[in-house]
Amino acid sequence: MKLMHVALVSLLVVAATGANAQISPKAGGYLFRQKFTKGGKIQYITEITQGMGSSAVQGISMTMPFVQRVTDVSRGIASISVSVGPASLNKKSMGKVSTYQMKVDTQGKVVGGPAGGAQGVTAFPVKPIKFGQTWTATVPAPRMGGEQSTATAVYKFLKMGSYRGKRAAVVAVTISTNGGFALTGGGTSYLSAEDGSVLGNVMKLTAGNPTGQGAPITVNVSVRRG
Repeated sequence: MKLMHVALVSLLVVAATGANAQISPKAGGYLFRQKFTKGGKIQYITEITQGMGSSAVQGISMTMPFVQRVTDVSRGIASISVSVGPASLNKKSMGKVSTYQMKVDTQGKVVGGPAGGAQGVTAFPVKPIKFGQTWTATVPAPRMGGEQSTATAVYKFLKMGSYRGKRAAVVAVTISTNGGFALTGGGTSYLSAEDGSVLGNVMKLTAGNPTGQGAPITVNVSVRRG
């Protein structure tokens, strides 16, 4: 998988984790909502290793920083500046920082910004959700060969637990895409119970080989707060 393809996987995984959600008990379940504060900043570090088929990782290790800055909040709509990069491939810096702007409402819906602006946030269910229940959301996936792909993320609320000493909602995530970028797999995301921000995320994904030949590509991805 080329660097560009690995970076796109990074953004897709962050999109599937959810961001800045407030998680609170309600009506026998838990209500997931976005909570934004002007001036707020969250930085994530995505670490990716690549292998072919069932073999061990073969020489590609990448880190990708991802930063969200809340520049304004008005009537429940947050204006967010997002910066991605530069990537570090096998400990060597590559590329440059890219930025974009978006607007997000309290349910996590992107209401302003570029077509790919949904990367980094997740739409949450309207009603409170109980342990064991699921919800589904779609996020934009990378373009491959000029074709727009859509990723479907299925979330299952497993339990309330902890992550590195902080109370967290534990959510299983399963991802699949259509279009030219075939990607399947899943993992677990940990959302802070205090403010809902992503505390950590671990996934194992399988992608079709971009050349159309040879074994599928396996990608191990972890996301942590910077």
